[in-house]
Amino acid sequence: MSEALRYLREIPDDLGPAIAAAVRGRGRIGDEAIIATLVDWAARGIATVRTAPRHVTTIAGPIEEQTLEFVLDVDRWAELDRTEQALGNLLFTQLARSAALGLLDLKTAMRRGKADYLRGRDIWRATVVDEAVRRGLLQPGGKRRTEAGDALAETLDALERYLADFGAFEDDPVAAHVLWGRYLAFAALFGEAERVLDELGLDIPGDLHDTALALRALAAR
Repeated sequence: MSEALRYLREIPDDLGPAIAAAVRGRGRIGDEAIIATLVDWAARGIATVRTAPRHVTTIAGPIEEQTLEFVLDVDRWAELDRTEQALGNLLFTQLARSAALGLLDLKTAMRRGKADYLRGRDIWRATVVDEAVRRGLLQPGGKRRTEAGDALAETLDALERYLADFGAFEDDPVAAHVLWGRYLAFAALFGEAERVLDELGLDIPGDLHDTALALRALAAR
């Protein structure tokens, strides 16, 4: 393996977690790609994370609890590609019926596999695979990679190695907030979210602190 392919330190701007998942999985896309995409949106400013009150009825009476929500910036809808818009429709239109998606609602839908959620997820997955085929990364049918797809899979392996060896790069700190967030997104995709968050603590710059809290909550689902 060449040194150039050993690590990938910069995530391509045009690569989203869902397409990455489709290529790595040869058309198979897990729920972790949904979590990674939400974190990616937060890194890009398409969505923000906030703490919001929620009223819950208990045996002792109504109480107010705090919950985390992803809030979609609807004014930036046109910036999403068609795969992202399909996911946005599933999460915010069908599931949340609002521009604010509560993490508890998302975790419940994923865990219980509600029929409407599963249908929407299947439509989104098919859209992602179709887009990967259109980009020449998967062959028609979506179960085999093209040469370009194989090259991208190698690149993603290099990114995963970079995240796995995160502590070895203290001499090359990530200064940009956006890049921190995108690292967290792909860490979620690779199943590395909890470990990376443990290594970072929550000493993450600016408003990405709340995104990290949200990712920790989702990663522990």
